[in-house]
Amino acid sequence: MGKTFLGVLGASVLAGSLLVSATAQAEDKVFGWVENAYIEPWGIAVKAKLDSGALTSSLDARDIEMFEKDGEEWVRFRLKLEDQESGDTFSDQIERPLYREQTVRGA
Repeated sequence: MGKTFLGVLGASVLAGSLLVSATAQAEDKVFGWVENAYIEPWGIAVKAKLDSGALTSSLDARDIEMFEKDGEEWVRFRLKLEDQESGDTFSDQIERPLYREQTVRGA
């Protein structure tokens, strides 16, 4: 009788955990390798590759220059992006305070 009770209890726990697992999976969002993203504040729609193991993200910045402004280090660079929704090409020079320097290598 003890073994039967343990068997029924074990089966009940297993069934319950499968039910919880199935419910949790139904609520999880699934993302693909490439998703639509927006570059703010311009609202430019771009394709972005997702890497759940990455600690940082990167953009293809060109003509990168570091300079000093008001005693702080700044960076100036050019972005050239194609808006995936409109097909328009967006090109702009961006200036921002330098947050950190990071070397990005290709995979």
